[in-house]
Amino acid sequence: MLEAENATAGLKAATTSRVDLIILDLNLPDLEGSEVLERVRSWSNVPVIVLSIHSDEHEKVRLLRLGADDYVVKPFGISELLARGEAALRRHLRSTNRDPVVRAGPPAIDLVSRMVTSQGNRVQLTRKEYTLLHALAAHVGLVVTHQQLIKEIWGSHDGNVQYLRILVRKLRQKVEIDPIADRQ
Repeated sequence: MLEAENATAGLKAATTSRVDLIILDLNLPDLEGSEVLERVRSWSNVPVIVLSIHSDEHEKVRLLRLGADDYVVKPFGISELLARGEAALRRHLRSTNRDPVVRAGPPAIDLVSRMVTSQGNRVQLTRKEYTLLHALAAHVGLVVTHQQLIKEIWGSHDGNVQYLRILVRKLRQKVEIDPIADRQ
């Protein structure tokens, strides 16, 4: 999960990292939220949920027509926001003809609910473990460098490869039937 304090930082994060969903608060200190939405829509079809204190129908319609996938009025419950996020991700995955569940051997990763199962049992992962598994699933069949994974997980290229190795070992212990079997 990436978080930005202003539009400039948010746009930079969205262009340099792979994001699945953008939650855009319209109350930004440096740019109008609608301008941020237009910029995102100029290069991406990632689902965008807009948050606002305004419940004016005209404003909702304007932003939905600019490309927002949903519009949530503050205050709201976190359960509602999560459900709207899941719905936006489901619609996006269907529109791209991608199955929301990725299977990679025994583990199955539901990209919408962020739930991982292995042999029918739910696997509890930390946020970094899930991010690593998601990154690997997104690049199935491709070579992914240590530096690419470090950037996706920790957000920078200058991370320690040893931390990545430890994270991979912990993840393998949780999702593989025999985590030591395929090591060479």
